[in-house]
Amino acid sequence: MNRKVLILSIGTGKKAEGDYPYSTAAYRFGDEEKIIESPFVAEALIEKIQPELIIMVGTVKSAWDAFYLKYHKEMEDFQKPWKDIEKRIAMLDKDSDDSDVMNFQNMLNMQYAEDLVIKGNPKVEVCLIPYGLTEDDLRSSYRKISGCLRDSLKGFGENDSIEISFDITHSFRSIPIYNLVVIDYCRLLLSQNIKINHVFYGNLDVARENNNIAQIVDLKDIVDILETTRGISEFHNTGNATTFLSRYPLEEQDEFIQQLRRFQSAMQMNNRGAIQSTLERLLRMELQGDSDALMDAKATIKEKLQKEIPDLEKDCEDAIERQISKAKFQIHLAVWCLKHGQIGLASAIAKEGFRSFLVAIYENDTAKYEDEKARRRAEQIFASLIKKAFSNELFKEYSEIENKARLIRNMYAHNLEMLGNEPSDYMDDEQIIRKYINVIREIMLLERAAFVMKEELSDAPIEKKNITFFISNLDFSPEDIVKLSGKDGVLYQLTGNFFSKEKDRVRMISLLIARELEDLLGKYSGDTDVKVMWGTDIASVLSQNASCFIKAYISEKNIHILKWRESKMEPLKMDFVWKIDLEDECSQLQREVLEERRKMYTLRKLN
Repeated sequence: MNRKVLILSIGTGKKAEGDYPYSTAAYRFGDEEKIIESPFVAEALIEKIQPELIIMVGTVKSAWDAFYLKYHKEMEDFQKPWKDIEKRIAMLDKDSDDSDVMNFQNMLNMQYAEDLVIKGNPKVEVCLIPYGLTEDDLRSSYRKISGCLRDSLKGFGENDSIEISFDITHSFRSIPIYNLVVIDYCRLLLSQNIKINHVFYGNLDVARENNNIAQIVDLKDIVDILETTRGISEFHNTGNATTFLSRYPLEEQDEFIQQLRRFQSAMQMNNRGAIQSTLERLLRMELQGDSDALMDAKATIKEKLQKEIPDLEKDCEDAIERQISKAKFQIHLAVWCLKHGQIGLASAIAKEGFRSFLVAIYENDTAKYEDEKARRRAEQIFASLIKKAFSNELFKEYSEIENKARLIRNMYAHNLEMLGNEPSDYMDDEQIIRKYINVIREIMLLERAAFVMKEELSDAPIEKKNITFFISNLDFSPEDIVKLSGKDGVLYQLTGNFFSKEKDRVRMISLLIARELEDLLGKYSGDTDVKVMWGTDIASVLSQNASCFIKAYISEKNIHILKWRESKMEPLKMDFVWKIDLEDECSQLQREVLEERRKMYTLRKLN
């Protein structure tokens, strides 16, 4: 059932015509022909709205006597209560005691209930508020208005739809503005379905330029902007567009709204395919129409999505590249969810994103990338790698944080209760998942060679005097292999795509090579001479800078940096090296997220 409430702001005015504080004006709504002449805009509003409840908000000096005079019923002694109200107004001021103000409010409510005759017989409630000159005044106004609303609306049912019309024509200019914000806030706190449908202003000042007609303007756009503000604020803070979308009916034909609603649903269901497709449509959509609050809100939502989920799944020709792109997209979604407080969902998406990555590394049949058995098998292979390469700090860090993240995922997926004492190094759930995502992103930066099992090496350290680590895609004759490995030596070759002119890419490959050699040497014990040999097919900018990384990482070993030219070994001239702090650079590179396609690297033993 629809229930209508009119909230009037009552000012003091001036006694312009006898006993009334305002000049009689010809009021008209918009372009309507009907004109209502009255000293009160309230008369026109009451006739227009036909409310069943009127709430009158004003100070002790407001024109309560004039309103009584306007609407009192026919009786011989009406002048007595009228004069009593007038006297009470004269006695009170901004510094009056709260008890005196409350007594006056009770007197008005009783006298109005007994003596007023208003078309439609609405109930009238008076709410006296301070002048709003201090912060204490404003806090008091909030308490009085919120209490009045709560008490006045108790007579309506829980399922009733309550439509509020608010008048801001009279009173101190600051009071109606403040009251509108308070009423808008309070309606959200109450259990009923309450909407502010109209904000009316009777423009008396323009009457002289408008054939003496005071146009009543409906400023409902103020409410629309307040609603839109709430919707955008919610979307910024939580990634949830529910409040914004509530402004639109389900049958809304606006394409942007339709796609945003589908994106919202897809996120709630964690439907990656639907998330991907709706995002693609949203981000390539051209917004049409003039700039207004709603159009600006759409543009803000689109810009936020584009900025915070930048890497959509790419439709690459290569199936492996496409799968890696899918994994990166999932990680971005996980970051999005975490940023907006959806910790459980972020943990689940991050895990699936990493599985999408691992299945691309370990699964040869690209048709099985979405197959659960293949994804689980890829996880198991990676788990075995972690055990064999546990000296790798990044893998060790992943193993530790994965154990904590798994508890959060299980709690989220199965609605479990987690009890127990907090450890001394306690991290809250958000911190755990943030670290979990960051470690996954770092691992995904590593090239394929970092994920290859080196089965030819035993778990026990092997004593070896000479090790040659050859970085090249060149082919070798048996004679060259003997010459490179030396007597009782071992020769390894790392192959892959080493070409790049980009500084960051060169550094990333340099870090990978240094890690590969570090992991390899970890399997050998004793005093070992290590030759790092560069083929002529490797650009000097990579060979020289990677050699710096190698020396920084493996400073305790006896490292010789050489060049292989025409079947001969010669010292590498270090004449081109970037000015960098090696230790700082290594640490930084581990944490950089580079948006480049994965290269294939293979480490193999040649003898």
